[in-house]
Amino acid sequence: MDSCGTSHMRHTTILQFTRYESGYFGRLDAIRGELILAVALCANVDPTYGDAPMGLDSHGAIDGIFVSGVFSRTAMMVVLAPFEDLIPQQFSSYRLGPTGGKPDADAKLFYPKTSFPTDTELVGVTWLCSHQLTDAHEAYAHQLRS
Repeated sequence: MDSCGTSHMRHTTILQFTRYESGYFGRLDAIRGELILAVALCANVDPTYGDAPMGLDSHGAIDGIFVSGVFSRTAMMVVLAPFEDLIPQQFSSYRLGPTGGKPDADAKLFYPKTSFPTDTELVGVTWLCSHQLTDAHEAYAHQLRS
């Protein structure tokens, strides 16, 4: 340990992350234009449960792209474009642009809908569609690996 109480592993981890990051994000850049962020909001948290929901609903074993979850009054998912039609209509969708664009950092580019009255409905719809979307992404990933 050094004088700050950290080990030298910290420096090794940073170097490993840099090598990993450069290879992994280069591959993500290639599909960036095929990624869709889908977001839905709810108006109220159901007081019956005493707390706001939080958790992930995606459960893929092969696919590393699809992810979904609910965090308080917000449901979010990242979906590949071929499966956009499986996103429920209550979600607002934002397709990422290709790399190299220069978005205005001060501009608000995405206004998701408040389309659910309570988090109970938000959680239910997200959970149901996440199973379909997980299956579709898993089949696609399996096909790519074959």
